Formats: sequence, structure tokens, C-alpha cells
Amino acid sequence: MKTIEEAAREYGKSRYTPDVSRHIVSEAETAFEAGVAFAQRWIDVKDELPKQGQDCLFKNENCIYIGYYDYAVIRSFDKEIVRKNFTHWRPIELK
Repeated sequence: MKTIEEAAREYGKSRYTPDVSRHIVSEAETAFEAGVAFAQRWIDVKDELPKQGQDCLFKNENCIYIGYYDYAVIRSFDKEIVRKNFTHWRPIELK
């Protein structure tokens, strides 16, 4: 599996022709890495809650849990209600 930096370099090189300055390619790499950082960010539950039924990762200082948000509780995929004291979440796509 490629690292984020390797994928960013590959993306930067693929977006521009060889006659383009290294500065522009570097900007593309930086933009790619910023997009990755945005996609991997943890969202504080004080700032925003997931959409109803959205598949997410939830975390607190002790664990990370996979499940979905259901009317102010977090449920596992077998519908079990889990602890409510998660501090952060981030969306996931299950494919």
C-alpha cells in the first residue's frame, strides 16, 4: 500500500506535464495531502453529530468503535446500543 506522501507525489506528477514548474507540482501534492487530512479528521461531537443512520467510527480516550448514529445513541450493526460517552466521530464508507 502506498503512503500518503507517495500517493501525493504520484497525483502531482499525473496532473501536470513535464514542462510545468516543480512549484506547481508541489502545490498539487500539498492539496492532495490536505484533502487526505480533511477526510481523516475526527469531528468533535460538540461541533457536529453524524447524520441519522450514518456509518461511523466513534472514539473516546479508551477505544474506537464502529457503528452508526441513531437518535442520540450509537448502535452496533447488530442493533446493540453502546456507550454514549464518545467524544469524536468520523464517517466511513462500507463497500
